[in-house]
Amino acid sequence: LLPDFLSQLPACAEDRKVAADCTPSNLHMTPMPFDAKSTGFAYGDLCGPDLPYTNLPWMLRRIYGSSSSRLAFVINLREPLHRMQSAWYHAMQIDFLSVCRDCKALSFVEGLATTLDRFEQSPPMYDDWLWQSMPSLQLPWWH
Repeated sequence: LLPDFLSQLPACAEDRKVAADCTPSNLHMTPMPFDAKSTGFAYGDLCGPDLPYTNLPWMLRRIYGSSSSRLAFVINLREPLHRMQSAWYHAMQIDFLSVCRDCKALSFVEGLATTLDRFEQSPPMYDDWLWQSMPSLQLPWWH
C-alpha cells in the first residue's frame, strides 16, 4: 500500500516541503456510531465502525506508520446549522444533482425536518449532510 501511495507523490527534495490536501470531506471520513444507518452518496446503506474505507485516520496511520505523529491538521469548523443551510442552497441551485441528494426538499426547513425525523429513528439514520455537520462525533477519531 505505501509504495503505491508514495508513487503518486512528487519526489522529496532535500529541503523541507509542506503539502496540503484541502479536501472538505476528509474530516468526516470516519466510522459512524455502531448501530447507525446512513443515506446519500458517502455511505449509502452501509453501517458499522469497521468499514476500512470510512476510516481515513486509520488509513493515514497505516500509510505513514511511525511518521504519522509528524502530520499536522488544520480544520476550519463552521456552525453546523449554517453549514447545512449552505449545502441545501448549493444543492438546490443544481437541482440536487450529485450533491446533497438526501437534503432534496421544497425548502431548507422541510429538508432539515425530514433529516431530523430519520435521525430520531432507532437505530438513527444519518443523512450525509447531517453526518458532515457533526464534527463532535468525528474529531475523536483523529487523536
